[in-house]
Amino acid sequence: VCLGVGPNTTAINIPGTLAVTGATTFNTATSVVVAGTIANLLNNSAADAGVTGQVYTQYQTASTARYFLGIGASTADGAFALHNSIAGANAWSVSKTNVMTVTGNLVAAGTLAVTGALTVTPEANFTVTLTSVGNSIYARFANNIANNKVWRIGEGINAAGTFSIYNESDATYGLHVAGGATNVVTIPGTLAVTGAFGCNGATAQTAVT
Repeated sequence: VCLGVGPNTTAINIPGTLAVTGATTFNTATSVVVAGTIANLLNNSAADAGVTGQVYTQYQTASTARYFLGIGASTADGAFALHNSIAGANAWSVSKTNVMTVTGNLVAAGTLAVTGALTVTPEANFTVTLTSVGNSIYARFANNIANNKVWRIGEGINAAGTFSIYNESDATYGLHVAGGATNVVTIPGTLAVTGAFGCNGATAQTAVT
């Protein structure tokens, strides 16, 4: 028996494969129960097998498309994406090279674990990168507008156990704090003070002429 349909049929059993050419519309909820590991297989039949083609599921209310989920949901770029049709933009996408892009705000209710460097771009020309190189870990602040600087602030930039502020643009240090029983602050350059300056303990000064 390939298909059984009667006046009192509430379920249709198809023992083999159901091949559908064209769009399929379900007016009620559907469920899929399988014995294997693949619940649903969507395949773009183009020659590239979906690498740069498009195959996705469309979600809508009434006749209004809301979201597209799948390969090339917004454009034929081979990325797997969740596309917000109302906003006209992807909520997120994963490229073929496994790079995930989130458009808009990312709200993490718990811990956001990132392996590797993390770069945040608040707006054009501004980036903040959390990264590590060798035995140092620091935040890198980059302002790409003309006449601005790139700064690093973190531990181990100058030496192990030292917290530093580093002017990457001019390759100069602004401040070092050497950790220990007492934190020793070193200012490699000039300290300019406007107003009163007070010291609660002994001070040491080395003048260079």
